[in-house]
Amino acid sequence: MKVAVIGAGIAGATAARTLMSAGHDVVVIDKSRGPGGRMATRRVTTPTHTITFDHGAPFTTAARAPFAAFLKAAMDDEQASHWAGAPTPDGVVGVPGMSALVRHQLDGIETAYGARVTALSRGPNGWSLSGEDAAIAGTFDALVLAIPSPQLVPLLAPVLPEAAHQIAAARYHPCWAVLMEFEAAAHDALAALRHDELEAMGIALIAYNGGKPQRHGATLVMHADPQWSQDNLEQDAPDIAADITSRAVPALHLPEPISAKAHRWRFSRVAHAVSLPRWFDEASMIGFAGDWSSGDTIEAAYESGLRVGEAVVEAGR
Repeated sequence: MKVAVIGAGIAGATAARTLMSAGHDVVVIDKSRGPGGRMATRRVTTPTHTITFDHGAPFTTAARAPFAAFLKAAMDDEQASHWAGAPTPDGVVGVPGMSALVRHQLDGIETAYGARVTALSRGPNGWSLSGEDAAIAGTFDALVLAIPSPQLVPLLAPVLPEAAHQIAAARYHPCWAVLMEFEAAAHDALAALRHDELEAMGIALIAYNGGKPQRHGATLVMHADPQWSQDNLEQDAPDIAADITSRAVPALHLPEPISAKAHRWRFSRVAHAVSLPRWFDEASMIGFAGDWSSGDTIEAAYESGLRVGEAVVEAGR
């Protein structure tokens, strides 16, 4: 079968890997410039240097065997490493960025980035996809939709309205992330920060990004908590960066950062997951995956991709 997977986060990448391993022809399509979804790694280039930030999920852990085996394989392939500075002692990060864990899954799989799918249509030769500017090349025997539920529902509603109605019940918290770079002299102060020091100021997490394996620079990532992020969701990114920096720097006794940028995640962490009776509809040959379907962890998103990939493989036998 030829299968299109829409979404290049960990759920979509895992579904794609499962399908390709079973001998199917797979293409992964994503609206972003690269893989990762909310495990993306942001690259910031200045006239003198380039640094990276894990501005979404800062690390992951494994509680169950399938994902633990995946992380072990990634570490064996030097795509992941334990992070001594994680909030939990078993924290694992991708190297040189969190997106490496997704790239590891997508190795050898055809990908198309910068392509936002806006409509699905089924004809005699299979499924066709339309994008913002034109049709996306090719027809497909099956589809896997592995994107946040608010983006998935408008695509699905015209072709599978009942499933779309069920999925629409999923809810996400937003998150503002602020990415700070400091002079190298700030290294010790950043390394000593506790992850819970700013909870009273509307900050949910502090991660010393520069202290992770194979990272460079004195870089810090702060995630605002869900309520603060919701209350300030429509503010401009420069204003958010200035607001959080002006409060966090004196509270933590830090020097002024060289730079501070903000990134808005509208669909950050799952507030309410939805359990469907079926994750793959054989009549339409459409499957669904994502953390909205399974829970608020990278491991849960991975398992959803594995589940739908195996369901599509079974249907294709």
